[in-house]
Amino acid sequence: MSKILWINPFSGISGDMLLGALLDVGVSDHYITAELNRYGIDGFELKHIQLINNGIMTSQAKITIYNAEDHYNSDQLLSVVKSINNNRVREIAVKAIEQILTAESKIHSTDKQILELHELGELDTLIDIVGVAIAIDFLKIDKVFSQPIGLGMGIINTQHGVLPSTAPITMKLLESSPVLMTKIEGETITPTGATLIRALDATFDLSFSIKILKMGYGSGTKKFANSANFLQIAIAEETESGDTNFLCVLETNLDDVSGEILGYIIKKALDDDAIDCWVTNGVGKKGRPTNILHLVCEWSKVNHFQTMIFSETGSLGIRKYSVERVALKRSFASVSINGQIIRIKQGPWQSKPEYDDLVNASKILNLPILSISKMALEMYSKQQDQ
Repeated sequence: MSKILWINPFSGISGDMLLGALLDVGVSDHYITAELNRYGIDGFELKHIQLINNGIMTSQAKITIYNAEDHYNSDQLLSVVKSINNNRVREIAVKAIEQILTAESKIHSTDKQILELHELGELDTLIDIVGVAIAIDFLKIDKVFSQPIGLGMGIINTQHGVLPSTAPITMKLLESSPVLMTKIEGETITPTGATLIRALDATFDLSFSIKILKMGYGSGTKKFANSANFLQIAIAEETESGDTNFLCVLETNLDDVSGEILGYIIKKALDDDAIDCWVTNGVGKKGRPTNILHLVCEWSKVNHFQTMIFSETGSLGIRKYSVERVALKRSFASVSINGQIIRIKQGPWQSKPEYDDLVNASKILNLPILSISKMALEMYSKQQDQ
């Protein structure tokens, strides 16, 4: 069963907030420090501090740097993380650092080799990134899921001068990631937080149910006037197949699409792995007869099916909502009738021959589908009794 890290960055995310949240779910600061030292990262102290943040008990990863003048250039950062002898930790850390360097070089139109990293070249950036990777490896996380990331407003002061609260490099790292527009004044997402979300291959598809094992809260250091500033996470397990999950229903009213086109759309949707697709009749505007197209799919495929419906029907609007589905476990067996294989779908309450197999056998054997279905079930029943 997959072990999951679920992240809820409602007020943003930074490297130290994620590290603090991972400390909160039970990863030891002493363990992370020892591992960092083993990888040649030293000259600091990492402490797990517990504090109340807006009435909630949270954890803070407090990092004290012994020599504040220590600074890394791009080559030095990559050299350190590429020398890590733990495959999982090295993979996450290298990916995070390379993403930062790529984003910086594009934002400043400068070659990676001569980048001035300013704040991102400081030791605490390296500690946050590698420390999070160590914690992920320690917890044996298989998958990472995230809610949309809270985006702040206003301006911030940086070594490049006054910039938008979400710095250009952070915006570059957030490309293709869902964000939530908030009314929080100030920087809510740091480059380190943004690059870790990507380096952990976080997905924003939450269309399934999970079992929460433990919650954690990582405190930020800033104070926001109108919002708490902590990162909520959960360690969870994916529920077994057959439990409740959440799917998307797409619907649109069609009063000018032919029956042939509707039949084609249903087949195409099912061929493209829609969970289900069907048409019902209704009465629409001005008393006109209308067809209502319904399509059920996983949330990760919503954009694909929306595009398909718009392009194939000419519809100008689609209703979209979440639906909860309870799927019972099923399995397959098979029987042979005069050399034709008929699959039998087995559920907890009944068994049923597969329609496509019945059709194929009917054509070849020149027998009615109902007769073949009856023979298949009788043969299957005898197999079960043996």
